[in-house]
Amino acid sequence: MLDKIGDNMTREEYIKNAFEAYDKHEYDSALQSFIAAHELSDLEGKKYIVEALYASFVEPNLDEFRQAYDNNVEIFLKGNPNKKYDIPEFEDLRLTFYPASNTKYYIYVNDTNEFAGDYPIDLDAYADQEVEETTDAILFDSICDFRDIWPEEFINYLKRTGNPVPKTIRSEFGFDYEELFKTLKTE
Repeated sequence: MLDKIGDNMTREEYIKNAFEAYDKHEYDSALQSFIAAHELSDLEGKKYIVEALYASFVEPNLDEFRQAYDNNVEIFLKGNPNKKYDIPEFEDLRLTFYPASNTKYYIYVNDTNEFAGDYPIDLDAYADQEVEETTDAILFDSICDFRDIWPEEFINYLKRTGNPVPKTIRSEFGFDYEELFKTLKTE
C-alpha cells in the first residue's frame, strides 16, 4: 500500500497529492497519500491528518456507518439473547474504517494512532468466495448433543445439569475433541 514512501517524497508533497487526488474523486490514491504523510508525521501532524481524513471520509458517511453499526449490534444481540456483553458505543469504537470505495476500507486503530496492516480491506475480493457451513454432531457419553450448547456455556451446563465431564466423545466426522475438553476435566 505505502510503496510511495520509498519515492523520497516529503510529508507536504504527500499531503498535496492527497488533496489533489481527493478533489479528482480518486479516493484510494488520496488515502494512500494521506497515510504515507501520516507515517512521516510527528504526533501533532498525525492529529491534523486524522482530523482531515475523518472530516473528508467519515463525516459524509456518518449516518450510514452509525446505522450499519446499530444493525450489526442488534443482529449480534438477537443471536446471543442469554448473554450480557459490554458493547461499546459507536463513538467509542477502537477502529475507524476510512472508505476508499463502497467496498474498500483502510483501517485506523484509534488507541495507537496508527493504520492497521499494509493493505486495505477489499470486500470485492471476497464476494465470489463460497462459505461452507458444516456441523458435526457430537455425542457425549450418550447424554447430550453438543450442538445445543454454546462452548462458553459448557461448564455452566455441566454444573446446572449435574452431568460429569464426558469421558467418551464421539463425532460424526471423527474430529478429536479430547484435547478441547482436557481442561474441563481438571476443573
